[in-house]
Amino acid sequence: MTKVFDKNNFTGEVLESKGPVIVKFWAPGCHPCTMMNPVMEEAEQKYAGRALIGQINIAENMAVARKFNVMAVPTLILFKDGKALKENVGYIDFDEMDETFGELI
Repeated sequence: MTKVFDKNNFTGEVLESKGPVIVKFWAPGCHPCTMMNPVMEEAEQKYAGRALIGQINIAENMAVARKFNVMAVPTLILFKDGKALKENVGYIDFDEMDETFGELI
């Protein structure tokens, strides 16, 4: 199951992580966000031991979303060494995700 981030654990789990972290910013009622769930599960399997994969509900954590200028969902952001390195807005399948983020993991 994909790790769940919130305003209380985001800094420690994502920004202070020793390795790369891919975060899906999502919102309730967002169909493309739901479609991303199997993609995130596949990423967890492929990147196991190399990257943390998780998600954050922007409806409940708006301050975190604002901090990273998330204006649409789903948005995927790859964080490494406390910095947002790469971003994708909108649904992508796993192959596109791997092409976009894989080289940085």
